[in-house]
Amino acid sequence: AGVASEVDLHVGTLSKAFGSFGGFVACSRSHKQLLICRGRPAIYSTALPMPAVAAALASLKAATPELRATLWKRVQTFGAATGLHPHSAIVPIVVGAEGAALEASAQLLRRGLLVPAIRPPTVPKGTAR
Repeated sequence: AGVASEVDLHVGTLSKAFGSFGGFVACSRSHKQLLICRGRPAIYSTALPMPAVAAALASLKAATPELRATLWKRVQTFGAATGLHPHSAIVPIVVGAEGAALEASAQLLRRGLLVPAIRPPTVPKGTAR
């Protein structure tokens, strides 16, 4: 904690949370220049299409402090109801067996909630959620 100012490069994703794809690097002008000069093959072969950039920008603009506060309040309410202590909006509920996770997912879908089962090999055997 308290070392963010000492980090030279901040690398992030534009996928799940932004509903787009690709990523970004936030850095100083000097680091940016170094990346442009030394990373030309990667930069010019992996540029994002403008619709993906526009989608990420729209998502960023839509993510207001009020919406984030509402989401976090709901996460905390869910945590209190389940006895869990979530640290993010993704709250894994480990059910163990793969079949149990698939059945729980199907039951939730019947109730209008899309909660995909996460199972091996994404998670270790016996820890499906």
